[in-house]
Amino acid sequence: MGDYQTKYDLFYKEAINLLDKGGSVANVYEYIDSLQEEDYRDHVLMKMAKLFASQGRLEDALHFCSAIHEQLEHADTLFEVGRELRKNNSLDSAKDVFRLTVEAAERLKPSAWEMAAIFLQVSDELWNLNEKQRAMELLRRAIELAKQPPQPFEASKTLAGCARVLARWKNTPEAMEVAQAIASPEQRRTVLDELQKGSVRG
Repeated sequence: MGDYQTKYDLFYKEAINLLDKGGSVANVYEYIDSLQEEDYRDHVLMKMAKLFASQGRLEDALHFCSAIHEQLEHADTLFEVGRELRKNNSLDSAKDVFRLTVEAAERLKPSAWEMAAIFLQVSDELWNLNEKQRAMELLRRAIELAKQPPQPFEASKTLAGCARVLARWKNTPEAMEVAQAIASPEQRRTVLDELQKGSVRG
C-alpha cells in the first residue's frame, strides 16, 4: 500500500533517473516537455525547478519555471523556488525570485483571489528576509485585493491569513481591522477570537 505511486510520482522519478544516468538538463527538459498531459508536465517541471533551486542551480530552476505556461502554476513554482533558495541561505537570489513571483502574480486576471494569496505568502517571506517595508506594502496590497466584493470564501481565508500575519508582526490594531473585514462569519469569529486571546503565534 505504501509503495503506491501516482503518475505524477512516476514521471518525476523518470526525470530524476535520466539525470542520475548522466543525462543533461536539456535531455530532462525534452522528456518532460514530451508529456502529453499539461498537468503532469507542469507538476514535473515544478518539482525539478525546486530540486535545482535546492542545489543552488538557479539558472536551471528559472529555465524550468519559465516553461510552465499556466500563469498560476508559474507563479506558485517561482514562489517554491524562492523558498528553496531562502532555506539554502541564498538570500539575495531568494529576494530576486520573490520579486519575479510578485510580477507573475500581477499577470493573473485582476479579479483572481489567488493574486492576493500569493502576495500574502511572499510578504511573509520578505519580512523574514528583513525586507520589512516591502513586506508590509505587499501585505496591504493583498488585503485590499482580498476585501473586494463579492468576497469568495478563499478570499476570506486570505484575509484571515493577513490578519494573523499582522498580529505576528506585532501590529494587532491593524490585524483587528482586517479581521473585521472578513466576509465569512465563521472565519471572522475564529480570527477575532485568536486575536483577542493573543493566541496567534509566529
